[in-house]
Amino acid sequence: MFAQDRDLLVLEPALLRDIAWASQRTIDTTATLAANTLTITSGSLEAAGVDAGSIILFDSLPIEVIARLSPTQATVSLLRATRQSTPIPPPP
Repeated sequence: MFAQDRDLLVLEPALLRDIAWASQRTIDTTATLAANTLTITSGSLEAAGVDAGSIILFDSLPIEVIARLSPTQATVSLLRATRQSTPIPPPP
């Protein structure tokens, strides 16, 4: 099995912050966050390949994608101990 972004973040919490160069980004857009729902203002999460297990840097805070709800919305969580753990809402 291949590791997903969330698996790498568990091992090295600062990994994505420390190596976030522009060519590595799958999508660069603005977004809003309400509870556990992230909504992007432009682009497509689906076209960018963002899905469960991906990590999004939101205001420099790495958050885990639990599920992609639509091309512009995803359910997100702070990093959980395991993929089966209860989602943890990011701070407002």
